[in-house]
Amino acid sequence: MRRPRADGGVPRAGLAGPPFDRHDLAELQRSAAQVPGFDPDRSGLAIVSLSGVAAGVEADGADLVWSADDVVGAWRADLVKP
Repeated sequence: MRRPRADGGVPRAGLAGPPFDRHDLAELQRSAAQVPGFDPDRSGLAIVSLSGVAAGVEADGADLVWSADDVVGAWRADLVKP
């Protein structure tokens, strides 16, 4: 079951919601500590969002920000490797 979004909505596959914002980043930063092997001094945070990212979020601590197009592009590039 999908977890409710912070705005009370329930995400549905194929539908983009609001952009990833500072509240989402704060939750990601808190949750990352629960991942086995995560080391805040050595591990980076990645954001992958169908809806884009709110202004300023990248500068607030995200090490990698990808859109859906970035994910598909990386997958396609992997397919054409010799």
